[in-house]
Amino acid sequence: MEKKRANAVVTMEQREGVLVFKVLGGGEIELNMQDLHPDVLARAAVHGLKQRISDAAAIPCDPETGKPARPSDKFAAIEALVRHYASGTADWNRVRASGEGASPNGGKVLTAINNVYAFGSIEKAREVVEKTAAKQGIEYKAALALWRKSDKIAAELVRMAGESAKGVNADDLLNELG
Repeated sequence: MEKKRANAVVTMEQREGVLVFKVLGGGEIELNMQDLHPDVLARAAVHGLKQRISDAAAIPCDPETGKPARPSDKFAAIEALVRHYASGTADWNRVRASGEGASPNGGKVLTAINNVYAFGSIEKAREVVEKTAAKQGIEYKAALALWRKSDKIAAELVRMAGESAKGVNADDLLNELG
């Protein structure tokens, strides 16, 4: 059963291979998935995966800076979902690794690790943090903090923060306030 928005006019629910579409004040109609031609099913699968994987890149703006997610972060989200489905799993949703997303700076730290060591993906950087946690017998968040404090990663985080601040003159901002 899909979550219904308060102002939804059209809703859909699934009952044993049958999709039931309801239009508020208009009626309802059922679509039995077994009645569909294989070509239509294949096209629906492509359409659904295209939408699902593209949606993974819809990462909210950084609440601290107001800036949109970096292209590398969007790619990492898409890459993780593609790898998840390509694994042959039957699970629609990707299970988050322990501690993933728990730290507000986790994405930045993982990006910094990836930048410094050129792993080629945020997922690989995440694996390194997970292995550090396992080897040291600590939680993921603690391993992430350990990496955040390390010399090369700390320097990369400073570089990344400076990069995001380029082009903004603080004196000009203050002068605008009068």
